[in-house]
Amino acid sequence: MSSGWGLLSVFSVVLIVRFVEATSLYGPQDPILELNASTFDSAVYNSEVAHFVEFYSSWCGACIAYAPRFKIFARDLAPWRNFVQIISLLLNFSNVVHQIKMMEYCIEGQKSELDQMVLDVASYIQADFEKQQHPLRKLFHPIDSSDNFKNIWESAGSVDFVGVVVQEEPSTMAWTLIIYFLNYPKIRIVLARPQHPEAKTAPAWISPVGKGWRDIKRKIDGMVTDTGGIIAKPEMTNFVNPEASSVRACKLKPISSPAC
Repeated sequence: MSSGWGLLSVFSVVLIVRFVEATSLYGPQDPILELNASTFDSAVYNSEVAHFVEFYSSWCGACIAYAPRFKIFARDLAPWRNFVQIISLLLNFSNVVHQIKMMEYCIEGQKSELDQMVLDVASYIQADFEKQQHPLRKLFHPIDSSDNFKNIWESAGSVDFVGVVVQEEPSTMAWTLIIYFLNYPKIRIVLARPQHPEAKTAPAWISPVGKGWRDIKRKIDGMVTDTGGIIAKPEMTNFVNPEASSVRACKLKPISSPAC
C-alpha cells in the first residue's frame, strides 16, 4: 500500500473456478461493505482502517450456504469499525487474480470457527499496527511491571471500569477484548503479563474450559451492567480464562479516587 496501513485477508473457502456477474448475497442491513472490481481500489487502498475481504460469487452453492455465518462474523466485528472494515467482493474472472495478489494476510482453515476467526483478525491487526508503526499500536503493549492499579486507573482516563487482561505472548484474547471495548468510552481494557506484580492476586471467577472471547466479554458486560460501574468503594475483581489469561477489573464512582 502506498500510505496508511491495511490488513487484507482471504476467505479461501469462497474462491471458485469460474465466475459470473450476479446479485449480492448481502443487504443494507448487514455490516458488510459490498464491492466489485470498479469500486474495490478506491475503497480499500490508502485507507486508515484494515480490511477483511470475502471473495464470493452469488451463484456458488458453498458461498450461499456460508453467507449466514459470514453475516454473524461481520456483526461480531461491527464494533471494530475504527480498526477493520468487513468487505465482500463479488468476483468475476477479470478481477480475481489482481485482487488476490494484493492480499497482505490470508486466513486458512476451518471457516466455521467464528470465535477463532475473530481472534485471528485481532492478531493480524496487532501485527499490522506494529509493522506499520501505527499511532495506536501501544494499545496492544503490556503495561509496565512498575505500574500498580492506581497508575493503571489514572492512565485510563475518564472511564468507570478498567479491566486488566493477563496473558502471555501471543496475547490474542487480550488484543481481541482491547479492540472490542474501545467502542465503549467508559470501559478500558489493558494487557499485563503473568509476571506482573498485580497479576499475583487470586481470581474471583474462573471460566470453564473452552470458554471463548464472547464469554469473557459477556462477563465484563455483566459486571458493568450489574453495578453500573459504580460501587461505594473501589475494589478489585478477577476473571480467569483457563488458557493462561485472566481479567482483573477496577470499578468505582467517577468522583472517587481508586484504591484498588
